[in-house]
Amino acid sequence: MKRQKGFTLAEVLITLGIIGVVAAMTLPTLISNYQKVVLKTQYKKGVSILANAIQMEMAKNETPGDLFSTPLAKCWENGFGSLNSCLQENSNKLFSIILDTSDTNFERQIEDLVYDYNYDNILSGIFFPPAYAETIQPNHPWQMPYFSFMTGDSIIYGYMGPYEDWNNEPMGILVMMDANGIKKPNKFGHDMFVLVTSKRGKVADYTKCYIDESSCTMEELENIFDVKVPEDIQG
Repeated sequence: MKRQKGFTLAEVLITLGIIGVVAAMTLPTLISNYQKVVLKTQYKKGVSILANAIQMEMAKNETPGDLFSTPLAKCWENGFGSLNSCLQENSNKLFSIILDTSDTNFERQIEDLVYDYNYDNILSGIFFPPAYAETIQPNHPWQMPYFSFMTGDSIIYGYMGPYEDWNNEPMGILVMMDANGIKKPNKFGHDMFVLVTSKRGKVADYTKCYIDESSCTMEELENIFDVKVPEDIQG
């Protein structure tokens, strides 16, 4: 009778060890690639949600091609006293909002701050989960949004206000977007972005220019804001 040979225990352990080493080397890359795909999908979804909301705002107010004639854009004309509530009222008609930094919430919970009007707290602890506090650091752009909210897709937006042209006329509204909500790492160009909604309703990514405007060419700025800058004032 012939005896069949099998794997020895040592051979099995060596094989398992090799598989483990290969897995340890490749899994981080696979996970990272997966996270990038998910984040890219969230980014595109976030931009699409904002773009659709802007188009809807112009359509329902019969101001196609002129965002600044809509109630949402005119909120800044009413002064800071009613700005937050105006943005909240109009945004609720355009987005599926599940959490926001409205005046009502602030009034109701201001005692928790002991009347310390500290912007570092607005997006953390009181209105958004405490984990988001790490995002709010001194001089961080998230310190000063006029109105911020989270949609049902867990995307966070914050209105930063109008961007004026060479004649002090608004040519875009800056909107901060955190594509993956309260999740880390909360870094610009990775999961946090600055978007621009132009007068005609185009939504473009302004992140690169926001971080370092000198790195943007005139052609890029014109494309982002959907305008043509007169040659005599370029530069």
